[in-house]
Amino acid sequence: MADGGRSGAQERQPEALESLFATLDPDTARAALVRIAASVEVATLLNEIESGTSRISDFGPRNQEYTFMDQSPLQNVNIVKSLETRLPS
Repeated sequence: MADGGRSGAQERQPEALESLFATLDPDTARAALVRIAASVEVATLLNEIESGTSRISDFGPRNQEYTFMDQSPLQNVNIVKSLETRLPS
């Protein structure tokens, strides 16, 4: 697509918003913009939460070598190797 991958409907959205806000009084337009901005912020935070949750759940299976409860409480551990296998690159 020559327009950067955006469809015609997406190209018209700013014009539609401009015409909508032109019909609103300034206080209502401001309140609407605040609500839209808050909605975008919430969506961004939810994406970050989902990403973090996914990373945490991936961390669990990588941490299996520390969960051998039937072994002695004192063990030699290669810290560098353990961190390299647990932390995403």
